[in-house]
Amino acid sequence: MIDSCILKMFGFNQNIICRFENNISEANGEIVFTIPESNTIEKMSCLGDITLPQDSFFQLNPDKSLINKAFVFSSVFELIAFYQLFKPQNSLLYAIGSRPSVITVKRMTQNRFILALGNSLQGRLSDIRLACLISKNIEPLFKIENDIIYVKAEKYQAQADQDRITLSAFNKQSRFRANLIKTIKPPPTVNSFVELLIKTTNPNFKPLII
Repeated sequence: MIDSCILKMFGFNQNIICRFENNISEANGEIVFTIPESNTIEKMSCLGDITLPQDSFFQLNPDKSLINKAFVFSSVFELIAFYQLFKPQNSLLYAIGSRPSVITVKRMTQNRFILALGNSLQGRLSDIRLACLISKNIEPLFKIENDIIYVKAEKYQAQADQDRITLSAFNKQSRFRANLIKTIKPPPTVNSFVELLIKTTNPNFKPLII
C-alpha cells in the first residue's frame, strides 16, 4: 500500500486511489504500479518521471458499457490521469509500454483506436509505429540524420524535422491510410496527461524531495 497523500500530490483523487489501490505500492521513494496481466511494473518518481516497461499490457473498461473505441497509452499512469480528467464513455483504455511487441498490439481487439501517446518525439514516433502495426501489420523503420526523421514502412515513406514529425504528416507525405486510427494529445504546453493533471488539480505542485 501507499500513502494516499503522495498520489494526491500528483493530482490523483480519492476515487482513483481506491480503484487502483491493489495495484499501487511504494518502493525506494517511487510509486510502483503492478500490472498482473503482463507481469510487469511501472514506476513514477517523486519528481513525476515515469519508468516504463518496454512491453506491457493493462486494460481498463471503466463503465462496462458497449464499446465503440479504444484509447491507447504507453503508460498506466497516463491512462489513469486521462481517465480522471476526461472520464471517456463507451471506451476501452489500454496501456502497452514504450515499445510493445506485435503480439501485445494484436491483443487489442477494437477496430477504432485513438492513440494517446503524448507530445514528446517518442510519443509521436510511437503514433506512427502503432498505426502501421494496427492497420497493416508493418513494422516501420526510423532513421535520424541532422535532426531530420526518416520513416519507411515498406512502400510508405516520409521525412520531417523532429519538431514536425507526426502521424498526420506521415499520412500526408506517404499516402498511408489508417482511417480508424486517430490521435489525441494534451495541450502543447505540456508533454503528458500526468503533467496536465498536475497543472489542472495542483498548480502549485512542488516535487517531493526524499
